[in-house]
Amino acid sequence: LLEMTKLQPTLMPRAIVAAIAALFEDFLPSLVPSARAALADWLAIHLSNTAYQWPSSYWAHWTPYAQALVESNQRNSRGDFVMEAIRDMIELQGSPETIVSDCLPAGSPLVTLLLPKDASTSTLADSLQTLAKDLEE
Repeated sequence: LLEMTKLQPTLMPRAIVAAIAALFEDFLPSLVPSARAALADWLAIHLSNTAYQWPSSYWAHWTPYAQALVESNQRNSRGDFVMEAIRDMIELQGSPETIVSDCLPAGSPLVTLLLPKDASTSTLADSLQTLAKDLEE
């Protein structure tokens, strides 16, 4: 798919977005956790190899699922998928700052979901460094 995206830069990205959106809406809840994790891994790899080109409207649509997972500890397959894809991108990149600046929309609540609980007492850079260290462990 990466090669097809490079060969058809106007067609393939839209097709991939449509396919992932359909999977997210219609099929993700019925996937077993290992299949959901594999899809999140693939999306992270794909985005890291395509300069994080992903519509900000999809991140905005996915945010409530991740918020429900993190803030109220309500397990949901869509929230798991979103958070796992972001964590995978950070692991691949090795720099949470890159994901925050290049991938997620500016001001996205997903950024605050990734930061430690005590982020109010530290700077964004410190919080991102803490996140990177936590992922390394």
